Amino acid sequence: MDSGIGRYSYELARALPKAAPDVALEVLLPSYDDPLAQDLAQRPDGFRPVQMKREAQGAGGIAELLSHLARRRPCLYHAPDWMALPPLPGAWRTVATIHDLIPLVAPQEVPRSFKARHPGLYRTAISTLMRLADAVLTDTQLWADEIRSRLGIASDRVHAIPLGVSSPSPRDESKIRSVREQFALGDRPYFLFVGRPEPYKGLVRLIRSFARAQVPALLVLAGPLDARYPEASQAVRDLGLETRVRITGRAEDAALEALYDDAMAFVTLSRLEGFGLPPLEAMIRGVPVVAGRCSVFPEVLGDAALLVDVESEVEVAHALEQIASDGAIRRRLVEQGRERASAFTWERCAASTAAIYRRVSQTRRG
Repeated sequence: MDSGIGRYSYELARALPKAAPDVALEVLLPSYDDPLAQDLAQRPDGFRPVQMKREAQGAGGIAELLSHLARRRPCLYHAPDWMALPPLPGAWRTVATIHDLIPLVAPQEVPRSFKARHPGLYRTAISTLMRLADAVLTDTQLWADEIRSRLGIASDRVHAIPLGVSSPSPRDESKIRSVREQFALGDRPYFLFVGRPEPYKGLVRLIRSFARAQVPALLVLAGPLDARYPEASQAVRDLGLETRVRITGRAEDAALEALYDDAMAFVTLSRLEGFGLPPLEAMIRGVPVVAGRCSVFPEVLGDAALLVDVESEVEVAHALEQIASDGAIRRRLVEQGRERASAFTWERCAASTAAIYRRVSQTRRG
């Protein structure tokens, strides 16, 4: 699953049976052929998987979802994304997760998305849907405060529940060698970014900062490509960095793990994030992290990352040089990063989510 929402849905579904053995769970799976969806469908422990014909968006998908809920009449329905929240109330209680309000807070950062091109429609839709929900979950306190203030949701209906990070598989030297060969990395050290190329991710700023840094290293940009946002590839060409920057496109999970495992550092210059799973994925593997001193990063990463001003190419370049040359800084970030990331678990996320299920289910409607 390429998206953070997909990862959240998958990991929460995996962890809920143990966190909530008293709750009968039914998981609605998308129709597309995805290994993680297949994994959920094959697991017998604690829930009943149901394959849907359509994703829960668009008129057809919403109609199918409402029809299924009307037939099954669950006590509670949890939408892991606002687009999967039914537009009409039913006999069931509803919990909705909204990971961020980036298109509402900064539409210029996602200029070619539908939500940014139709801000009035997006705001009306999400405000209406959030008011229909009995409880709203989000990933951080920052976004909980934004949801309360911008959408007018009562404080006691909004709950910040941090996401988790999975324990990494053992380091696989043969896979690392294979991935280095696959992406023409040779034996050179490299900085790693993982994510989509939307403008708020700061890829052009990262490429420019890397060009300034005096480091004998490569820059690897991993994640699904998006034809709407070609700016990163153009920046690489404009700066003549074709031999120093690798844009991998979407990497399979095993290849991505190998890229994490052998990275000299992970770097993200996002101006905004919903939570920021990739830097935690790096930290749990003992990879130093450089991140922006903005958005959710101070809340999530604390002092376990080297935080920088994302608007200052000079400051970012200096941070990359520090990581490359100062072993003491690297050791500190590795130690503190592992400790920080280990505090975020999917088991804890699932347990907190199950507690909201129980609370909402037991509350009388006014």
